[in-house]
Amino acid sequence: TDRSREDSPELNPPPGIEDNRQCALCLTYGDDSANDAGRLLYIGQNEWTHVNCALWSAEVFEDDDGSLKNVHMAVIRGKQLNSKSAQGLAGLRNLGNTCFMNSILQCLSNTRELRDYCLQRLYMRDLHHGSNAHTALVE
Repeated sequence: TDRSREDSPELNPPPGIEDNRQCALCLTYGDDSANDAGRLLYIGQNEWTHVNCALWSAEVFEDDDGSLKNVHMAVIRGKQLNSKSAQGLAGLRNLGNTCFMNSILQCLSNTRELRDYCLQRLYMRDLHHGSNAHTALVE
């Protein structure tokens, strides 16, 4: 079978060798699995970014030749934002394979109306009380 289009196998550093390359976008160290942030790409001046961290940034796109464009713009924007100023504005953080579930919690906690709806138990008035499920999803 032709495996030329498959991702190459993940290469871990030898035992006792630590990967000190840090992603300029997610700030974690070393390559990640292909299903998560992916491999680190060199973007210049000893700066690195995971391939998927770059692709998940709004500014970044893939050119016809496969190169990523506007990566430096994404890094500059990321350095200008901090978690307090970006609360609810920066989008959702990728949390790996359970990202789809964690995104629900992130949306709830970053959207005042939804957060208050849950914390003040206002959902109780909207439930169909004949249902067996009741509040299983909320509680």
